[in-house]
Amino acid sequence: MRSYAHYLRNLRRYRPHTLSESEERIVNEKNNTGRNAFGRLFSEVTSSLLFTLDIDGKREPRNLTQMLSLLHDPDRAVRRSAMETLYRGLAEQSQVLSFIYDTLLQDHLTMDRLRLYSDPMAQRHLSNEIDATAVKIMMEVTEEHYGLAQDYFRIKAKLLELPRIAVYDQYAPLGQEASSFHYAQAQELILEAFETFDPSFRRMAAEFFANNWIDAEMRNGKRGGAFCASPSPKLHPYILATTMINYAMR
Repeated sequence: MRSYAHYLRNLRRYRPHTLSESEERIVNEKNNTGRNAFGRLFSEVTSSLLFTLDIDGKREPRNLTQMLSLLHDPDRAVRRSAMETLYRGLAEQSQVLSFIYDTLLQDHLTMDRLRLYSDPMAQRHLSNEIDATAVKIMMEVTEEHYGLAQDYFRIKAKLLELPRIAVYDQYAPLGQEASSFHYAQAQELILEAFETFDPSFRRMAAEFFANNWIDAEMRNGKRGGAFCASPSPKLHPYILATTMINYAMR
């Protein structure tokens, strides 16, 4: 039981916010056609979007992840065109996306009220295992030093030889272009890094590579980001990783 001590202590912290067993059962079942369904709808809508952009004389459709990767392109005209095209395409879905956002927000407020959370961030603090006071202090210190970020972007504007930086310039690369890696090279770098940390981590990661439990392919309809998916206890978890390196997209 000692190995489960932390998990059990963490679970007990939710006791003041846990409803009765019958109420929790109802909430879990309704979530499948409630907030969980709206979350899936958001993923499916944004994953299916295609944006047509003309680059280097080639006019071809790109998905959301590919468009976001272009915001890292060294060519400012490409970055500007990518952002304009991206937001124009998202605006066409504004009614659906706004409705999803409003629904999830209202669900969050409702559950906070039913579970007696003191504020909208309380549940997140519990899941992150962090004290609310620590978060409050961190936010205050961050706000007090907004000037540092402004200084950074002023310096970046000078390095980019721009009079003023625009939103689509915030991810503009500086210096030499980043190197591209083939999948096999990336795999070896990852395994070497894990082995440096702990040999057992390399063995686990190598098993994922060997059994093809990593979905790294770029394709339309695929959700962007990087995370571990565990759809069922009957299926082994797999890693989803969508590259954001623009050089691989060009």
